[in-house]
Amino acid sequence: MAALTLAPISGSDMPGSDKLYHVLACAALAFPLTFARPRFMVPVALAVVVYGGLIELIQPYVGRSREWADLFADALGAMIGAGLGALFGNWLQPYWGTKATHKN
Repeated sequence: MAALTLAPISGSDMPGSDKLYHVLACAALAFPLTFARPRFMVPVALAVVVYGGLIELIQPYVGRSREWADLFADALGAMIGAGLGALFGNWLQPYWGTKATHKN
């Protein structure tokens, strides 16, 4: 995520697509962590938002702009990814055998 958000911008994308990339990147970062450990949904979402905020602070030093809308998109993506990860993690947990429910 850092490599993509700190790389210089090349070419012109469709308007608004930058925000979609922020949402998708943060969701992709949060999803697997909360899928594996659903109980960490809130700390993971907060950590991803802080990470996105730190990237926003660094961007002006690498020729990119700092935008509140990007941070909002990061937060939205973190919440979506963490929420879906926890939802699917809790839903599938009984099927992958992390909790033994029977004795041999």
